[in-house]
Amino acid sequence: MNNLENDIISLQGHAVSFIDNANENTITKFNFYSNKANLDLKQLKENTLNDTPEYKNSLIRLGEYLNNYQDTFDQVVVNRQKREHLYTTQFKQPIDDLQVKISDLEESSNNDNKVIFNDVLLTISNLKHAIISYLYKPNFDEAQNVKQNLNHLHKKLTSNSVIDESYSNKTVSLKQAYNQLVLLTRNYTFSVNVVLTGTENELLYLTNEIKNIEKMN
Repeated sequence: MNNLENDIISLQGHAVSFIDNANENTITKFNFYSNKANLDLKQLKENTLNDTPEYKNSLIRLGEYLNNYQDTFDQVVVNRQKREHLYTTQFKQPIDDLQVKISDLEESSNNDNKVIFNDVLLTISNLKHAIISYLYKPNFDEAQNVKQNLNHLHKKLTSNSVIDESYSNKTVSLKQAYNQLVLLTRNYTFSVNVVLTGTENELLYLTNEIKNIEKMN
């Protein structure tokens, strides 16, 4: 039972590590401990001398929650990859392109218009920082920051006659991409904060329950 308990603790540790700093190595280690925990559980079922219904039921439930934990973690990985792909293709590239074009306009403009373009460039820079913060720390405040910067940028691009109207279409596309990102983020945070956390609590509860039953016998 000690091996199984240690594997479950390691499993949860790597799930938390992935959420904080996602990388392939963390996924590999999570899957390693998930497989190890299931093997230890299988061995425990086969070798145990405790055949009470309560004990057997706890082992079965633990197996179910281990499977649910694996499925949820897999979904968290997929959701995160979708969010990052959306950011790269529909945020980062368009914003970088817009920044380059506005910078070119700023360099070739007269002194009076340079102030306008510099103001737009500052808003673009703020937006880039805001969307990165929201991507890796998705909460209400970060979401509002992105939304406000998008609105500021759209207003600046549409309210100045020296800026071609076609540039404002960029912010319309960015707003649409942002709305998609919000939906993906809701699925991601629900999987992390509700399902994954809830399953973690059940795993810890069942592990302790099994240990207590073993001590009584």
